[in-house]
Amino acid sequence: METNSKELIVQGFTFNDFMENTYVLGERGGEVCVIDPGCNSDEDWSTLCQFLAKEACKPVAILLTHGHLDHIFGVERARTAWGVPVAMHPGDLPLVERAQAQAQMWGIEMGNVRPPELELSDGQMLGLAGCSIRVIHTPGHSPGGVCLYLQDHGLLFAGDTLFNGSIGRTDLPGGDYATLIDSIQTRLMPLPDDTLVLSGHGPQTTIGQERAHNPFLAG
Repeated sequence: METNSKELIVQGFTFNDFMENTYVLGERGGEVCVIDPGCNSDEDWSTLCQFLAKEACKPVAILLTHGHLDHIFGVERARTAWGVPVAMHPGDLPLVERAQAQAQMWGIEMGNVRPPELELSDGQMLGLAGCSIRVIHTPGHSPGGVCLYLQDHGLLFAGDTLFNGSIGRTDLPGGDYATLIDSIQTRLMPLPDDTLVLSGHGPQTTIGQERAHNPFLAG
């Protein structure tokens, strides 16, 4: 999926066995942010790097919507290769600290992941890669889960908070169903109906579509 408005580039990739969506956001031929680099194979990594080279994009930051394994597989490789900082809400730091052990439980080889250099906080405004990005803290799927909102472009990177016709699972450590529903209803549903939602798994949707048809938000 690729969406362009003037200089804006938004490119999605589906990586790893968990079918996680990684996104490149920023300026075509300029600076970009990489959101949730889930590339855990050489093939995935090559796909991402080839796209960046083709579009002459320069990564300046890695933004994490949360700290679950499938969204951080490629963090160390990317931060080392690009020399850029990683930003995440501190509520998910325990997940990152346990990432290597969690990977072993899934039978996946994964090296240690260093803590993020930068902290994201609710309401924080990020001026990165030609974009104005508002951080929306949406705990429930994980304690430090966030969504990244570009009001000027009507875009929401929802991580695993909200999906097309569904919501993030809450049966993992730190998850809480009531908290997640509250996050979605109070933090995301007030956004305009035509806001394009780019989730951590599955196809895109809109706020209006989920407000009207998502079975978890009925009533």
